Amino acid sequence: MYINYQNISDFKATLIDRDISENSSSSGVSWEAGAASPIEKGIQRGFKTISLVFLFKCADDNDFYKNKSKLLKELLSCYISFSDMDLQYRCWLDGIDSNEKIRPGIYKTTVNLLCDYGRGQTKTYQGKDTKRIDVENLGTHAATVYLKITSNKITENINISGFSEPITITGLPQGDSIIINSHTGEIINLTGENYFKYYNSWSLPYLNPGNSQITLSTGCDVELSFNELY
Repeated sequence: MYINYQNISDFKATLIDRDISENSSSSGVSWEAGAASPIEKGIQRGFKTISLVFLFKCADDNDFYKNKSKLLKELLSCYISFSDMDLQYRCWLDGIDSNEKIRPGIYKTTVNLLCDYGRGQTKTYQGKDTKRIDVENLGTHAATVYLKITSNKITENINISGFSEPITITGLPQGDSIIINSHTGEIINLTGENYFKYYNSWSLPYLNPGNSQITLSTGCDVELSFNELY
């Protein structure tokens, strides 16, 4: 197991058990007084919970408490991954269930984490002077995206469909690039300058599960990447 890309053996620990729940969710349906039928407000999601059991092999109590403290510090806000899974989890420490001294030099600690999603490997799609990119999202949740559009022609608007909401890029200079990152919330150019003035949509783009056809009103160089979420 790795915490923030560091092997837990660095803390004299091994993982002996884990339990990963699904995201809590609610259909968001309510039936207001006097209404003829229920109202759908959209799915409301919550955190996954992850329980991890660590076994520490340390010289003595002093050595155990030092290594446990270092491990817990990393778990406060972290990325974790497992050698037998290809998913990475973004997590936050949610408490310590128990500490147990099994025998001299052997200790067991159980911790609880909150997690948003399990992230798969990055998938990247590219197109040169293209008006269409076919994308497959095998995850179970809508994914944030990194989208880079480079304008090849003088055009007033670049209209983009296929994401969660339609997008219009207005007035992007020919040969210039706009980067839309819905994971970080940034809309910038290649040098990091704020390019929000060129962007028009109700929200940042998300890629729904399943097959999507991303279409542009004019040919552009396109780079799209995302992580499937589970």
